[in-house]
Amino acid sequence: MKNKGFLTVITLSLITLSGCAMNYPQTADEYRQAAPNGMLTEKVEVDVKRPIDAIGRDFEKKSDECLNVTITSTHMTRGAGTYYEKQREKYLLSNVTVKKDAVEMIIREKFGAGWAPVGMPEDGYFYFVVDATPVNSQSSHLVIYRPKIMYKSLAQAIVDWANGKTQGCPDLTN
Repeated sequence: MKNKGFLTVITLSLITLSGCAMNYPQTADEYRQAAPNGMLTEKVEVDVKRPIDAIGRDFEKKSDECLNVTITSTHMTRGAGTYYEKQREKYLLSNVTVKKDAVEMIIREKFGAGWAPVGMPEDGYFYFVVDATPVNSQSSHLVIYRPKIMYKSLAQAIVDWANGKTQGCPDLTN
């Protein structure tokens, strides 16, 4: 039964490699289409009692203040029979587009030194795409495409900013 063990190793290797060859969304529209059905992403809808122009102003302000940042982390890595510390950097990049009848905020994560990303778009992976549209002159509707398990404090901050609660920046390490 040596062949069975060999076939198991080959099968597991192919599964692992196929995961590395995933097709990550390359545009915000592709992310919008993929997120509602993703294992690790979701689509959330929220209504807020604020006009669209106020949301746009706060998204621009908080994006500049909190989101275009470099996050450096240290990890223990094993190599040559020993463990050593390795620093890795990732960059959070945000872009806010404000129009008369809509606001779009896109938050991407780009990996730097110490990472080996596969399939990453040139400007980074899409992590949040937020679309805000007016319901009437005093309220708006948000559609948030986001990760299910990462950046929970950022997900809450986006809703808070839309509601006019703009004190401080979220913890981007969780």
